[in-house]
Amino acid sequence: MMAIPSLTLRDLASFRILDKKIPLYRKLRDLKYDRTVLDALYNVSKIYETRKKYRTQLYYFIMVNNNYLMFEKIPAPDITYNLCLYIARKRCSSFRNILQKVPHFITEELCLIYCSNPEFSISYIIDGIPHVLTRKICFTAVYYNWYAFERIVEKAEQFVTPELCLAAVRTKHDLFRFIIKNIPQFITEEICIEALESDFYVAWNYIIENMKYLITREFCFDLVKKNENALKFIIQHFHADEELYIEAVKNRPFSIRHIPKTLVTEEMYLLAVSKNGNVITEIPEDNRTEEMCKKAVTYNKNNIFYISKRFRCACYAVMA
Repeated sequence: MMAIPSLTLRDLASFRILDKKIPLYRKLRDLKYDRTVLDALYNVSKIYETRKKYRTQLYYFIMVNNNYLMFEKIPAPDITYNLCLYIARKRCSSFRNILQKVPHFITEELCLIYCSNPEFSISYIIDGIPHVLTRKICFTAVYYNWYAFERIVEKAEQFVTPELCLAAVRTKHDLFRFIIKNIPQFITEEICIEALESDFYVAWNYIIENMKYLITREFCFDLVKKNENALKFIIQHFHADEELYIEAVKNRPFSIRHIPKTLVTEEMYLLAVSKNGNVITEIPEDNRTEEMCKKAVTYNKNNIFYISKRFRCACYAVMA
């Protein structure tokens, strides 16, 4: 009988036909594989019946590729780490089979592949092989499946950190409420700002009711830079000074609408219009100056319709 040619996994990958049985059959036929083996390859139901000396890693890969359920029939001594990596990328439900047959092959690399599948539950790792669980696995699981964060908090709290909580809030903003109720000790200003960016009104109420002490002067300055409505709520609960007003207007010009009219200065109005000319609509007619109007029409010529007659001539000159 003619010797079976040696075919590595790298060679197989170069064919780029793993998912096409017939072209692969033809390719192997051209390499003069044994006819019995080729027939078994073409008919996946006969692969396992092939004589043992023909059961190489190539055949097992083809078997699993054609039907992932065939992985259960492969004897444990014949399973290799590369085969586990392949089936991990193909089906997340294969984790239990690997855990039962070859638990020593379950590494961080393999777990990362499974955790990158949104359908996979990290509970299999936490309950089955907790010694393999790492910080990197937790971050990957939370990134692809926000349910994983709740499982980690319940069963592996030693891996919970402020950074993981921040990653969880970025994946699913509703987890902010879960963190406040269950692990408030991990709440940071950065997590609060992340939650406020997604749903300001809901997150703000949670912070005021449960963690008002986090709202410091620095926190307010960071908040007004990112949300133009933040100033409205800060004024309701805390003392705001002129420096905070200017910072808000500098970064979010339309924040000027939330500043009490008695506290707004001409400098603030001019700063707001300089940043965004459309703010001219928020400035009362009596507080407008020629310079403000010129900046408004320079920014957007359609603002001329909001300019009073006494400043229009000067604005037309700028527009010309």
